[in-house]
Amino acid sequence: MTTAVRIAGSGAPANPAEWLRGEILAAAAAAGPRLGPAAQALVLTGSVARDEATVTRTPKGWRVHGDAEFLLILPEGARPAPAAAAAARAAVLRALAARAIDCPVSLHLASRSYLRQMRPHIFGCELQVHGRVAWGQPDVLHAMPRLALSSIPPEDGWHLLSNRIIEFLEAAANASAAPNAPDLAYAAVKLGADMGASLLVAVGAFQPGYRVRQRALADWARQPAPFRIALPVAEIAAAVSVCTDWKLGASAWPPPGSVRVAPWIVGLAFQLWKWELHQLAGGSPAAAAMAWADWRANWRRHAARQRLSARLRGWMHLWRARRAWSAPRSWGYWTRMAGVASPRLWVYRAAAELLSTCPAWFAASAYPGQESLQPRRSEGDAHGAAAAPHGRGKRPPLAPAAAPHRVAAARGLALRECLRCLPDPMPARRVPAAAWESQAAAIAAQYHAYLEDTRS
Repeated sequence: MTTAVRIAGSGAPANPAEWLRGEILAAAAAAGPRLGPAAQALVLTGSVARDEATVTRTPKGWRVHGDAEFLLILPEGARPAPAAAAAARAAVLRALAARAIDCPVSLHLASRSYLRQMRPHIFGCELQVHGRVAWGQPDVLHAMPRLALSSIPPEDGWHLLSNRIIEFLEAAANASAAPNAPDLAYAAVKLGADMGASLLVAVGAFQPGYRVRQRALADWARQPAPFRIALPVAEIAAAVSVCTDWKLGASAWPPPGSVRVAPWIVGLAFQLWKWELHQLAGGSPAAAAMAWADWRANWRRHAARQRLSARLRGWMHLWRARRAWSAPRSWGYWTRMAGVASPRLWVYRAAAELLSTCPAWFAASAYPGQESLQPRRSEGDAHGAAAAPHGRGKRPPLAPAAAPHRVAAARGLALRECLRCLPDPMPARRVPAAAWESQAAAIAAQYHAYLEDTRS
């Protein structure tokens, strides 16, 4: 366990998140002159810009959980070059290393026209409210139109929740041999905190910033209307509150209990994911739980409603990244997949298939030796049971009732279904179908390769 810099002593800053933002802005400003003549501005966004980053002290300096997210603004009409992004990212990393800060950096290239034409979505709204120019033209963000928080499309919140679920699966697979790993705790806490953002987008009440969302969700959950929907609203609000407090104010990392409640958080997140998907498929938010429990049918309906142009943009991005012209064996597979849904929807379905395969087994194998993996709930909970990953109120027995060989065979068939959902077939063919860790790693790899740097 590492000591978080939020506690006093040992030279820790009084406000570590604010201190970190200043250090990262200074590092980016130092790297700015080396970004090349085409660069106009380097803008910091994300949790670091909002003073909401999670930082821990290490023997060599400081470690940032998560990343520092930058936007490099280029002149009008300039074509973003991957080499330029890599060079700019390397320059920022070198400046951070000189300050003994271990912080992953994500850097995206965009022109001024991207800012001018930006439509409401979570990233854009948070950029407009909290973005900070680290280097270059100080008024560059003034090119953005005024983005209304209530205009963020519900699909954007569902995408955020799907991304966090995949990141958690990746961390769980990496930490299956060490269940108290800090990265696993961080993925669980971030998933829990971002449930608030996703739910608030779905009801048109999004607010930028973890702490502001924590209060907004608590206020919304106390209103009469939420209790008419078939979701455990009070329980979701409680999970968001706990995870937000852990992320922004933990005195040690990982916070005590954060790994133990991870399956509880995943279970709530998966219920919220299915409820939001039901609405994207044309369903009512007030529908009974049975209406959105069949998430596969809702996924097919949502995919059928997807615009052809949006679907093709996603596949064009994948084909360029994959150099499709050099992989003729995959053309037939891609044609069939593209006729149904975008790569993004296929990757999200693969993650949902993995969560649905055998939730009790997932919780037991990922977190061995845990007697109770979720907070206890009263028998009279009015909002239904949603605490465990399987969507029921009580944690199931670790030992399956069926014969072990039959359970293993059924699990193997279900796990192979995950592979059939991945948009890139060649890497998936090399994944052992019986290993959930390999499945999670394969899903995360295609998420990072084909979804992370595009909105398609």
